[in-house]
Amino acid sequence: MATEKERIIKLQGINALIAGVRSAPPEMPGALTSEMLPCALTYPGPGTHSVPFYSGRRTDRIYVVRLYVQPVGQGEGVDAGFQVCLPFLDSFPDEYHTTTIIAPADETWQELDCENDTGVRADLTLHGAPGGQTYWGIVFSVRIKVKAAVV
Repeated sequence: MATEKERIIKLQGINALIAGVRSAPPEMPGALTSEMLPCALTYPGPGTHSVPFYSGRRTDRIYVVRLYVQPVGQGEGVDAGFQVCLPFLDSFPDEYHTTTIIAPADETWQELDCENDTGVRADLTLHGAPGGQTYWGIVFSVRIKVKAAVV
């Protein structure tokens, strides 16, 4: 069965294809530079795991994709950061609903869906840690339902 790290790398591959996303690194950065923005980072969220049955086991997990677009206070006026975020409200779900990126070789993704988003926010901090630079951005919830063979 694929590891969480392998799934995150695949999701970051999808994020990297989204028009306007400048970086979607497979490893968590310790800081965001202007060259990285807009930057998508994927975090594993809550998951449910079924009891194994005759042909496999099913796992259902939400992944949190935090899109950092630009620092709050950068640009001309309050509206600048807001406007830069708006296209991503369409492009993220569109890419997830039409992606051709496949699951890791030893499992089947029964469902890959960008389920919801927070809308445009001006309070994102790197990794959700308190304090530090705040960013304009959006948080997306992506669900993967996995069916994996029982070993």
